[in-house]
Amino acid sequence: MSHLASGEFICDAYSDLGLKLVRLNRSFRATGAELHWAINDPRDLERSVPGLRLVEETMAYKPEHAARVSWFAGLVFRLWSHVPALRRVGRLLRFRF
Repeated sequence: MSHLASGEFICDAYSDLGLKLVRLNRSFRATGAELHWAINDPRDLERSVPGLRLVEETMAYKPEHAARVSWFAGLVFRLWSHVPALRRVGRLLRFRF
C-alpha cells in the first residue's frame, strides 16, 4: 500500500465453508483452478494491514436473485439467507486504503 496514497479495491471472498463447497463443484474442478485462501472475517484484513478499512460487504447469494434462477437454486438462495454460516459463503468485499 505504500506505493499508492489512497484507493479502493473490491474482491470476491469465500469463507472456509464456501471454499469447500466450491471445490466440490464439478465445473470448478474441470477448470483446474485452485483456491487456497478463505476470508471468514473481513475485519481480520483490517487488523493485518495498517490503513485498510472495510467499506462494504455484499452477500453473493441474495433471496431476490431467486427469481432469475431455476426453482431449485431459488430455493437454495432462500434457505441460505436464513443460516448465517451459509449466508456468508460467498461475498464481495470493498476496502479503502
